[in-house]
Amino acid sequence: MNDVKKIVHEMAELVRGSYGPRGKETLIFCPPEAPILTSSGYTIFHYADKSSCKKNPIKQLVMQTIRSLYREIGDGVTQFVLMLDLSLSEMQRHHDITLYTWACSFASLKESLIKLCNEIANEIIIPVKLEFNANTRKPCKELFNAAQCIVRTSLAGAFGSNAVEYLSNMVLDWVFRTVEGCLYLPQSSNEFKVAIAKILHKSKALIIQLQNGQLDKSRVAGHSEYLLRNPHYNRVYDQFGQSQRFVLLMGDLCDDMNLNITLQVKTNCDVKAALESSLWALEKFLLKLLHEYQVNLLLVTGNCPPHILDLCRRHGLCCFYYLEKDDVLELAERANIHYLVSINDPVSESNVGWNTGPLQTNRLGGILWTLFSCLKPTSAIVVPQLLLYGSCKSLTQQYYYAIRKALRVLCAWMDTGYSLPGGQAIERVLAQKLLSSKDKSTAVVVHALIGTWGILHENLTSSSQRTKGSRLLLEQLILPIDYQGCIYERKCLLETKELGRIESHCVYQGDGRNIGLVHPVQRTECILKYYLDTLQQLCRIDSIHTIRKQK
Repeated sequence: MNDVKKIVHEMAELVRGSYGPRGKETLIFCPPEAPILTSSGYTIFHYADKSSCKKNPIKQLVMQTIRSLYREIGDGVTQFVLMLDLSLSEMQRHHDITLYTWACSFASLKESLIKLCNEIANEIIIPVKLEFNANTRKPCKELFNAAQCIVRTSLAGAFGSNAVEYLSNMVLDWVFRTVEGCLYLPQSSNEFKVAIAKILHKSKALIIQLQNGQLDKSRVAGHSEYLLRNPHYNRVYDQFGQSQRFVLLMGDLCDDMNLNITLQVKTNCDVKAALESSLWALEKFLLKLLHEYQVNLLLVTGNCPPHILDLCRRHGLCCFYYLEKDDVLELAERANIHYLVSINDPVSESNVGWNTGPLQTNRLGGILWTLFSCLKPTSAIVVPQLLLYGSCKSLTQQYYYAIRKALRVLCAWMDTGYSLPGGQAIERVLAQKLLSSKDKSTAVVVHALIGTWGILHENLTSSSQRTKGSRLLLEQLILPIDYQGCIYERKCLLETKELGRIESHCVYQGDGRNIGLVHPVQRTECILKYYLDTLQQLCRIDSIHTIRKQK
């Protein structure tokens, strides 16, 4: 148990030292999930000591659980780690109980605990009306407000209130604008989740991080717009009128495409004839694009030699080369066309894209981008790009992770379409109902629930005092209002020993529904499942680990 406790406690100390007034990072966060550095507790574990996870089976197990929890609900990692640490500390006090007994107790406790959690949730569940106007294709007011509460809760405290509000509105604009462009509007929460999941899946490629700008410059691109990184753009390419027909080529555009073929020739004349034949084949390909399909733009991911560029210009073709493959693949999906891999591939209308507006090339964030302003609309789900600005690279990266976290939480929320009061309100009621139990495994869970609430609550309310004992926390827990949470409210000044006077936020207790502090309905249940499963597995793996060390 000492090995397990040491590893988990190191992780918990990493959490405690990275958020709040007493942390090494002077960022202010809101319970129950204190976003760490990049608005998710998962990120700090992802970057901290990654190599050691492969060597230690205990740390590997905890890290795998953290990743699974983050992928499923995008939240709760901080709460999970703190609960795990408090539980192991409490278990160490009971030396008379074996690890096998603990494992069996947690396994039997899981089903009854999840059932009780669901019963509590059913009493205070907040249903969401999921409707879209058939004419305007906009969400109903109830759906928009509920989604706004979910996103703001997931990001509360990560940045200033203005930044959180702007990021929340931008995420919702991105989601609902994507749905607005779909051929069919969602009729259920599962259909809505499909659209959000697609945005999350594509967000890594579609969020364009731009430095040296303020957040309020960020915007969601239009459905017919697409920004393409163009590192070798030249002003001589500014020759287009009001429309372009383009073809995508994944590879090099040159006259020696078949480099693996060896030609046996006897004279220099034969060499010259072979090269001219290869160049003639390329010229034939270009003329076919030009005359049969009216193509005037080639987008190439590979190289294009100078003499080939001259050949293209002579025929009135423009060529952008050394483009990013991911950008070209996304453009192919956006334009609903197929790309070519060789000049020998058969060409048809399905390979030709159409942009009906002028091209615009500008420098954004130190990179040249070519804007396709009027791509031909398609029937597929089109996820527009998101132009994300930040004053520096690190802050832009934090905004990026915050947006991805908000999308994950929205996906988890749309599993059922229901919400629950936030601020660990459910956890506190669950702890109240379990207080009368004499079972030691239940007492460990109660200690973890109350202690985690106390740590996260103290993070915003106290200065540099140590966390209160569990008895004092119990007295605070048993209050007349059942569903009290920690409500993020307004700025104040705190006196700390390590940092002196700093700006923080004060909180008050109350029902989170009154000000829109809500979470997905399965959030608490999911955290409890992972928490109990991990405790059970840690007890078993520690037994095996101890036996191997003794051998």
